[in-house]
Amino acid sequence: MAKEYFLFTSFEILLLVQTLAFDGIISIGRDTTLGKTGSVSCSYVTAPSEQVLEFFIKPLPLSPGNASDYYYQIPKLGLPTSGSACHNRLSIHVNTSGTPGVTSATMTGTMTISTIRCEDEGRYMCEFSYIARGQMQNNFQTSLPLEVKVLPKFPKLTIETESVHPAQIELWVYEGTKVVAKCCANLGRPGFGSFEWRLYRGEDIEYIDESDKRVSVLQQVPLEPGEPLCSERLEQTFEMQVFRKDQHLVIACFAHNAHFPRASPWVYCEDPAHDMCNQSVQINVIRVYNDEDGYKTQLTYLCIFIAGMFTIVVVKLGALLRRPRKKGLRRKVTKAQTPLIATPPKNEVNNFEETETIIDEEIESRISSLSTSVDA
Repeated sequence: MAKEYFLFTSFEILLLVQTLAFDGIISIGRDTTLGKTGSVSCSYVTAPSEQVLEFFIKPLPLSPGNASDYYYQIPKLGLPTSGSACHNRLSIHVNTSGTPGVTSATMTGTMTISTIRCEDEGRYMCEFSYIARGQMQNNFQTSLPLEVKVLPKFPKLTIETESVHPAQIELWVYEGTKVVAKCCANLGRPGFGSFEWRLYRGEDIEYIDESDKRVSVLQQVPLEPGEPLCSERLEQTFEMQVFRKDQHLVIACFAHNAHFPRASPWVYCEDPAHDMCNQSVQINVIRVYNDEDGYKTQLTYLCIFIAGMFTIVVVKLGALLRRPRKKGLRRKVTKAQTPLIATPPKNEVNNFEETETIIDEEIESRISSLSTSVDA
């Protein structure tokens, strides 16, 4: 925007300075949460040459043709009066300092809203009527919006999956099963709420990013009875397939609202109402062997079978080598010596034959059990 320069006389400059000296301010209380106590304040500072006749606290937009469409009228002297926009949850308090027309004067009118509701949201205006010395009556207006904030509620979490058997404490699912977690909650003021997903595998925590393909888009669902109209209820799902690494898995959902940021977000969902979260029961994964696992298992059994057969052969050979010869042992003899034939006692030979029979039966039993395992 181009700047324009004008020449003023000393009298016109004095009038301009006096006009610009007036300062009217509007402020909204910091806490505008639903159900809390809020406030709207109008205040001004005047120069000694100025006097404020009255000021109003009004809603915007104004009702056409309704002169009394204001909350409060605060005169220079006297008590404030209420207008048609006033209701029983409003009150006014006025503070003044200084002497109007003599010294610099200030006045502040604070309208208190006892219990903020959705209908209190809107734009509020302060309108001042004042007179500067040597001038006619002037009006000054300023306004600000009041935005009602709504706290989110802790979410409801449901798990949809094919459990091996229904359980309240734990779920048992087969490896590769799809698990669908659905989170639903009132997230407060529209446009400021979101969900956060986390996976717990023992002490390991996985934080799921919003851009993760397993997370669906937020869906708006109807409000439940009693929920404020200036809030919204949203739903989101998280889908995943569970495998061996997901043993003892717990899925958690946290509700957030940008109006109420947390300096240190909760790590675990310990108190749902306080932490604004909910979590699933523990999910146990039952291992399922696929084709590759079956091939590896059969190969393992084959190696065990071969090793077992080798062990059996070695044991049997050792037993045969330790067995004494039935015909006895012959030694070289000289002419002077008589040939001696060492013959083992009869009962000793019978003991070795019984031992051989027991070993043969044990070998046949092990071969039969290994063959059954491989076939399975």
